[in-house]
Amino acid sequence: MALRNCLREHMMVPGVEPTSIKSLQHEVDHATIVPDGKLPKGVVGLGTKVKVEYCDDGEQTVCRPVLPRDAEDEPGNVSVFTPLGLALLGGRVDQTVEWPLSNGRGTLQVRILDIVPDKVSTKPRAS
Repeated sequence: MALRNCLREHMMVPGVEPTSIKSLQHEVDHATIVPDGKLPKGVVGLGTKVKVEYCDDGEQTVCRPVLPRDAEDEPGNVSVFTPLGLALLGGRVDQTVEWPLSNGRGTLQVRILDIVPDKVSTKPRAS
């Protein structure tokens, strides 16, 4: 639901690539939507922290696909309107995902290495 709302908000925003919106709309229309907290283990969803390896050079990084408004919140957040964000959604651990880049620049190919658990706060709660 959050992705559908985001798509509606960004349909006519300057600077947002129309092909990204169309691609994401296609993915959302054909996706199996599951409630928060019910995503199967090992599947990348919105907000999932994931370790990936770029297939072209072997570089590894940890990132998290998020809504565009959350992309700047912390390092590693990547908007679902980017090729990497789009490619990761619905991917599974040990899967190589591929996504076409805009303007015929080829494809992005990454291997999903692992789902990275979020750190649980050890801070005591205020009483």
